[in-house]
Amino acid sequence: MQKQIEKVLEDSEVVSSWNKVKDKKLSELLMFEFKADIRDGSELRIKEIWQGDERLRYGYFWIKGGRVLMGWNNSPHHPKLITYPFHAHRGGKVIEWGEVDVQGVIKCIAEGSIC
Repeated sequence: MQKQIEKVLEDSEVVSSWNKVKDKKLSELLMFEFKADIRDGSELRIKEIWQGDERLRYGYFWIKGGRVLMGWNNSPHHPKLITYPFHAHRGGKVIEWGEVDVQGVIKCIAEGSIC
């Protein structure tokens, strides 16, 4: 879980530095957050909630200049989407998007596009 994210961040050529912002265990839940600085001056905010080996929730937000360039999450608040609960945020709009992980997000950032 956390170690996998740490490895992806360490191995990425687009990440200049990163730190763990939060690491909390509540009963059977493990919640953690990371902030990764990207070489182009943007940042990636990573949040995940796990129960055992199952990732229950995630949120990845790529931010530059205080503006969200792209965000991915599985919060269940857009039930009309075909990909529900998985979706993305781009340009102030919610769009259909399949399940994603940190490695996929880093790949998108490395390609230098808003996916």
